[in-house]
Amino acid sequence: MSDSEIDTRSRSSSPDPVVKAQKRKRPIVATEEELEIDVNLPEPPSKKAKRKEKKAKTKSTTTPTDTTATTADGGPAPRAIDAKPKTPAVPENPAEQKRSEHGIWIGNLPWSATKDAIRTFFLDYADIDSDSITRLHMPEPAPNRGPQRPGPKPQNKGFAYVDFKTAEDVVKAVGVSEKLMTGRAVLIKDAK
Repeated sequence: MSDSEIDTRSRSSSPDPVVKAQKRKRPIVATEEELEIDVNLPEPPSKKAKRKEKKAKTKSTTTPTDTTATTADGGPAPRAIDAKPKTPAVPENPAEQKRSEHGIWIGNLPWSATKDAIRTFFLDYADIDSDSITRLHMPEPAPNRGPQRPGPKPQNKGFAYVDFKTAEDVVKAVGVSEKLMTGRAVLIKDAK
């Protein structure tokens, strides 16, 4: 191949800047029918209204209707009693039952902190009696769904709620904020 042949091939393969590519145009169809809209008809319900209507229908079909049945002698029939007893909404643990109005939030807890460690922290630093602590709630971490992380498994979410008997105990507890608990400065705030 000579240089002139390579030169002509490279020119023919590159698009000419003067010639522009034309877009295809969609053919215009003149035979389309026009839509007729009757403005006197009521407006159709929206999707939201249809959902509400469907939800109301399912609620009305699932709720028991109060039809009074009669027995052969004309008296009212006895009502059927639910076989499944109702469970009480009150927790079984009496310490978790009632929250005191004197509570604090503790944050930046070490992952290894336990309820006993928090109790001893307040006994040592805040000069609070163990009887003054009415409730100590530490949420547990969610189970691991992803890959395992190196290091010990966390025993808490890094915060806790503590309730006290009196407001003076709350003031004492908030006073020890920023103290170190196993190497971490805990943050203590009033829960209100």
